[in-house]
Amino acid sequence: QFADQIKDLPISYVIVGLSSGASGDRYLSPHPKFIELGIRASTPKDIDLFNYTSSNPESKTVDLNQFDDIDVFDDLLTEMAKINVKVIAYMAAQGPAMLKHGEASAFDHPDSTVGITTGGYFSDNSASDCLNLGAASDKCSPSVRKWVKWVAEHYNISPYNFDDAYVLNSNLQVALKHAYANIVLEYYVEKYGDRIAGFWFDQGGFANKTEIFRVIRKHNPTAIIAYASGAKIPLRNNHPATTVGSDLMEDFTFGHMTPHKGGYNPPDGCYNYGMILSAESSLDGYVYKDVSPSNDLSQATSNPYLANDFSIKYEETGSPSLAHVYLPFQEYWNSGDLVWNDLQAAEWMYRVTSAKGAFTWAVRRTGCAGCVSGTKQSEINPPDLEALKRIYDLLPISDSFKYNSTNCDCLSTYGTTLGWGCAYEPPEEKCKNQDDWTFLLNGNNKKGCNCVCKACTTAPSNRC
Repeated sequence: QFADQIKDLPISYVIVGLSSGASGDRYLSPHPKFIELGIRASTPKDIDLFNYTSSNPESKTVDLNQFDDIDVFDDLLTEMAKINVKVIAYMAAQGPAMLKHGEASAFDHPDSTVGITTGGYFSDNSASDCLNLGAASDKCSPSVRKWVKWVAEHYNISPYNFDDAYVLNSNLQVALKHAYANIVLEYYVEKYGDRIAGFWFDQGGFANKTEIFRVIRKHNPTAIIAYASGAKIPLRNNHPATTVGSDLMEDFTFGHMTPHKGGYNPPDGCYNYGMILSAESSLDGYVYKDVSPSNDLSQATSNPYLANDFSIKYEETGSPSLAHVYLPFQEYWNSGDLVWNDLQAAEWMYRVTSAKGAFTWAVRRTGCAGCVSGTKQSEINPPDLEALKRIYDLLPISDSFKYNSTNCDCLSTYGTTLGWGCAYEPPEEKCKNQDDWTFLLNGNNKKGCNCVCKACTTAPSNRC
């Protein structure tokens, strides 16, 4: 279905999650180690969900081994190959221990609202099970606990303290990063080989990049690699080769913009204009670690591009990285309202690709929060697909460019955190945040009324 949607569009590659988005504890393909450890709800299964729901207590104890595994990612690779579209695998480097977001954000932790309703209810996370796994309270993620316990035993860390998994550079955390590269990742890299064109690692700061690099080059030497960590604007090679003449640690920039801060800074704001200038200032499409200005302009509290002498310059030293811009179509990474003016989107995309860089749109899927309801969640949300078609129809751009550092068709419901780059659009009265009405999403993310209106609830009927 996804292939049918894009087969007639001028798309040469897609970035699709092999892990379930930023969640390193779920994957779109079975993994033998998870099967061995009994972490059975972490991969797709051929189950009739009419019989098993989050409100059915029997779901926690059902024998999942009776159902066939489904390799969704293999199916994706097969269909993309038929239409000559390359696949870059999106991977969450925090791994099954959820090193960045913590145990409470794992799919089978009772406080993980999204996880529990999308498969976590198949795990027995009862108080007794948690206590048996060494949890100090009656709430835990069995999948995380089982993985951490196995890694500690495998790497001879005894005794071990579970909380050390989240202590920077502790022996346990070092072992978990090593296991992610050499147990989790290596299985998939070896299995799929060159059917995968590249890897984009979220939470790059939690990755053992040396081990990841070695594993990928061993089984898929031509795969390109990017890590989501480091400075954002100007684009630069945040992970250059360690020695002159050695192979590349980073092949393309991760391309993230000014953090959207829960909708404060929509992606179409002028504060992201420096990404476009970066590509246009690149050396034949490539950027390097040494760039002027060297500070990260994604955090600039005033418009740096207004200076008459402003320019971005790269020193051709060290290894190159392809200038790649990766922007969401909507307010949040995978939910919320569409925000782009078609012409601004087309202009910025055209300027990057004309400079021999790469441009990726993060679009919504059918069934996401704020999207058209439906069960075919492999499909691009229909309004997003139509917007893509309109943008491609505008290419190439032949008129003078209209959108720049002072003219962006951007509206922020809150007002930007930077104080510039996007016009302020007050929210509807029912969506205004109040200090005395907030809640914690997945146990640790503070959210307000506007999130409920637009993104926090999955069912349109539950949103205001």
